Amino acid sequence: MAVTAVYWDIKSCPVPHGCDPRQVGPWINQFFENEGYCGPLTITAIGSLSDIPKHILEGVYSGGVALHNIYEGFSDIIYDLVCTFTDENPPPANIMVISDSNFFAYEKDLVSELSGYNLLPCDSCLFMAGLCFTL
Repeated sequence: MAVTAVYWDIKSCPVPHGCDPRQVGPWINQFFENEGYCGPLTITAIGSLSDIPKHILEGVYSGGVALHNIYEGFSDIIYDLVCTFTDENPPPANIMVISDSNFFAYEKDLVSELSGYNLLPCDSCLFMAGLCFTL
């Protein structure tokens, strides 16, 4: 059993059109269960929340997703959040970043420091769309 953190760039990978935002948290949870992961799961939607419609934010939050408002770039904040997560959660632990860019491909220095952590691959926005229409 390992702790899992999901950091979701809600602006670049929004809730897919036609999907119930209240189901995003349960869909992500079900995805991890289907993949054999167990343990505490934290999902955090990150972005300039004033740019996201209120009904989407309310739905996502009611589905168990934490909201983190930012005023600067996603990459700057996600780096800090991942570092904080690793400080508080020793390996083994799992980290997934849902974003329109492959965060871990660009953060080579951070990845080298994450020995023992399971960096879960995510095909970004396709992951969100796939969750909506397959679970």
